[in-house]
Amino acid sequence: MAMLPPGRETRFSEAPLHDIAQVISRSTAAIAPWIDGPFTLFGHSLGALVAYEVARRLSAMGKAPESLIVSGHLAPSAGLRRLPIAHLPDAAFLRSLRDLGGTPAEVFEAPELLALLLPMLRADFTLAEQYHEQPGPRLTCAVTALGGIDDPWVDCNGLAAWGDVTTGPFDHAMLPGDHFYLASARAELVARINNNLASLRAAA
Repeated sequence: MAMLPPGRETRFSEAPLHDIAQVISRSTAAIAPWIDGPFTLFGHSLGALVAYEVARRLSAMGKAPESLIVSGHLAPSAGLRRLPIAHLPDAAFLRSLRDLGGTPAEVFEAPELLALLLPMLRADFTLAEQYHEQPGPRLTCAVTALGGIDDPWVDCNGLAAWGDVTTGPFDHAMLPGDHFYLASARAELVARINNNLASLRAAA
């Protein structure tokens, strides 16, 4: 099951969300009815924070995941290691976005496409920048943190800090690639996730 928030792909015509609490609440409500056995949550970048908070809420409902896999994001305790940009005027926001990298150069050379993507891009940065971990019990499930070796925003120490969010088993690894290593190291990523799930099933 894949979560697709408003403003993306087949939901492109919908207004993107700007409230991280709303994203977490809606995601939890969408997932909860489908839970009828062991499951794992996976999230990359902003999705890692959402997956983590959804795991906490589901755990409080007695529907804890078997494991949580977070990718491409520092642990909540590490905070934000870049200056906020979501509040900037369009021109300054786009300059900062270009400097951060990750957005294809072709996007900046296509004004009409950029105008279409701007609300979604700004919303994503708003969500990430307003996030603050709330007090509450630690998870009890297994947690795995993954990242790209060349990711300028996420380092090994920031990944290792995810171990503090759970009392369960924890491991972390850096894979070849940058923040978008999901494409460049896809085979290795899928293999690692499959091995992780197989290990959990064997230990059950």
